[in-house]
Amino acid sequence: MQVQSALLFESPEQIYARVFRELRPRTPMPAFVIHYRRFANANSFIRMRDGVIEARITDVLQGAPAPIQEALAWILLAKLFRREIPLRL
Repeated sequence: MQVQSALLFESPEQIYARVFRELRPRTPMPAFVIHYRRFANANSFIRMRDGVIEARITDVLQGAPAPIQEALAWILLAKLFRREIPLRL
């Protein structure tokens, strides 16, 4: 119960860092930069450059609940590292 309530107060950067740690536990933690951009559709993008992971997320999801933000983090980071997206989403 405490973990679930803690998720509600995480910043997007903290969510991405936590998901990254679960996907790549022994890899040094990169910096995360999350930008919300206006897109014509619901696209979101992620890339890694010079040790910084940058996510560009549609502005429609800016006020989305933490579980939705976390699910998007899992999807984007799994795609970035060519990993399978867990079924628990």
